[in-house]
Amino acid sequence: MKICLINNLFTPFSRGGAERIVEITAEEFKRSGHDVFIITTRPRGKIALTKNKKKEKVYYLPSYYVNSQEIREFFRLCLHILSFVDILTFFKVKSILKREKCDLAITHNLLGLSFLIPLAIKLNGIRHIHTIHDIQLLHPSGLMIFGREGIINTPQAKIYQCLTRFFFRSAQLVISPSNWLLELHTERLFFIKAKKKKIRNPVIIREGGKKNIDNKYFTILYVGQIEEHKGVEFMLEALEPLLKEFTLSLRLRIVGDGQLLSFLKRKNYKNVEFLGRLKNKKVNTVMRESDLLLLPSLCYENSPTVIYEALSNKIPVLASRLGGITELIENYGGLLFEPGNKESLRALVRKQIKNPAIRVSRKFKSNFITPSKYCEYILE
Repeated sequence: MKICLINNLFTPFSRGGAERIVEITAEEFKRSGHDVFIITTRPRGKIALTKNKKKEKVYYLPSYYVNSQEIREFFRLCLHILSFVDILTFFKVKSILKREKCDLAITHNLLGLSFLIPLAIKLNGIRHIHTIHDIQLLHPSGLMIFGREGIINTPQAKIYQCLTRFFFRSAQLVISPSNWLLELHTERLFFIKAKKKKIRNPVIIREGGKKNIDNKYFTILYVGQIEEHKGVEFMLEALEPLLKEFTLSLRLRIVGDGQLLSFLKRKNYKNVEFLGRLKNKKVNTVMRESDLLLLPSLCYENSPTVIYEALSNKIPVLASRLGGITELIENYGGLLFEPGNKESLRALVRKQIKNPAIRVSRKFKSNFITPSKYCEYILE
């Protein structure tokens, strides 16, 4: 079968979990003997950066979306509007699909490409599966911050939802890794005619699990974007008293980049290491050297890939009780704290530091969905 995967970002411009899911899915489909190609974006004028070491067939379409985090909010809004009316990208994708003659198109995040792409798929007579990763069809920001849940119920948001609901009405199957996100869409009458499946994100099982090289420290790890909505600054403020109290035995390692990175590094927090953006293989190495993964998100998350990665490495997870995170922790094991509550976070971390027996004896459920099973479920 010939399969097209469409997402607004792909290596080397990947930023988050959705891109990782696309990469894993593409590799597994190819391993299973399917013919796979990808449609994504690149910064305008930077063709040289799109050389692909894995030799995947990738169509990189020029877009301002790759650098959208670096531009002002007004211009980001203009980009969102462009996603609705980007006729040029629509015709490019329509032409690629016609030329490739694929049997199946699986779309992911289309913000920054064109919301007319489902129409291009339909006009080519191709089966269409859409995967939802966040609330970008409910609000152009794609973010719902704790305490500001009403953002998706404003008159402007409802007009936006009318448009996105219309554009994505032709999808035949919709996949969500969490009940929370799927229900959020179905409550607002999205995907009425589509078949719906909850399929947890695929996990590559790591052999050996945790191997803490430096037993001198209790190591807390954060992996993700260094942005306000991810709760990184909140996490540092919450842990600062503990980092001072356990100055000889506690450290915090932060992996990732983002707009807050330079600002936070200038604060010179004690026993905090900023490792920057790392490749997946290196991230897993750092995970296996850690005692606890911390996910302090202040926004509602769907099904963070980093949780799957940590648990597959047998690393305990402490995360905000928000959105689909709660489902993941309840299903696979871990700890939850009240979002935005520094005392709640600090108390649970202190308990982990002072009770090593709890860490060692923690049981990890292993009912993960492998990449092969994930692809099987999609094609059923």
